[in-house]
Amino acid sequence: MKRLSILFVAIAAASALYADVKIPFNVPDPTWELLATAKEGCAPLIFMSPNASSKNLVVWEGPEESTYRWESPSMYLNEGERKFTIATYNVFPVKSFDQYWANLEFIRPEDNYSGWTQSSELRQVKTWKLTEQDVINSDFALAWKHGSDMYVIVEGGGGWPWTYQEYFVGKLKDGYVVCPYICIVDIDYDSPHPGILNGKLGSENSLGKFTAKEVDYILSNAEKTKEQMLVMFGYIDNDGEKRDTWLMTELVSAGKDVSDNNDVYSTPEQMPEYPGGLNGLMRHIGSNLRYPASAQENRIQGKVVVNIVVEKNGSVTILGTSGANNPDLVKEAKRVVATLSGFTPGKMNGKPVRVKMSLPINFRL
Repeated sequence: MKRLSILFVAIAAASALYADVKIPFNVPDPTWELLATAKEGCAPLIFMSPNASSKNLVVWEGPEESTYRWESPSMYLNEGERKFTIATYNVFPVKSFDQYWANLEFIRPEDNYSGWTQSSELRQVKTWKLTEQDVINSDFALAWKHGSDMYVIVEGGGGWPWTYQEYFVGKLKDGYVVCPYICIVDIDYDSPHPGILNGKLGSENSLGKFTAKEVDYILSNAEKTKEQMLVMFGYIDNDGEKRDTWLMTELVSAGKDVSDNNDVYSTPEQMPEYPGGLNGLMRHIGSNLRYPASAQENRIQGKVVVNIVVEKNGSVTILGTSGANNPDLVKEAKRVVATLSGFTPGKMNGKPVRVKMSLPINFRL
């Protein structure tokens, strides 16, 4: 298990839980084009492709759970089955939208039923940015502050036949709560405990009754989600009332910590810097550059551009060169660049990242 809670001290006061906790993750951003629901008086179907003749999404609403599948438009419906239609209380993320078709994301625990519907029958859901107080007041979220960050545990769904409960861990960012981590806790229906005891939820469990012990257990046992993330947001319902809800989505930017990846950035939030800045870099190159004797004798001049990556530890990796192709000039340019070290690395979200740069080395007689 990936341990999230590095430092945890909590006290309960005035029915709120405040925790001093440091969680090493960054929060990605939702990337859907918009959130949509059905217009009043409409009940749009979901098609497998942007074609009214393609397969339809069919739902069977059982006594305990619903099942979904794609079927051809002319299929025979069994008892209890119906073509799935979008209701005005449904909220779907939209991947793409034009004047004819909207590509919706529809995720269920067992599958992703993303499909298409006619955009003329949809209306955009008005959203509003959740505040810290909104999250604290939510019935399905537990929140606390650490410094300027608000961390959140959101109570998700459970697995049929409801033998476990999912808890999602995230942060409030720009009006959304995005949860890159999940903890699954088994339920012990023989225990009347209101929280987590011996690694299992009691039958009388309630997020509002959780103490520091339950929070610490969830943080200690949470793991990164693999594809789908829970996103909590605020929206205006058909009666004009403000509500908060959540959905599972794959429409988020990469949720991995930038400190854990080896991606190479061209324009990070903070560029690498050599000791003494640009002047220090030019002084080092100027004082260490040696004009190749053969090139000097033959009056060969030129500019060699050395492409490098400044690593997270401030060292330099040479990728290649462009510009002048005289082998002696290229060799000397690469040699002098290889002597560079001690960069302050570039950063994204305050964490060191690898950054690609180009250094022009001029040879002039």
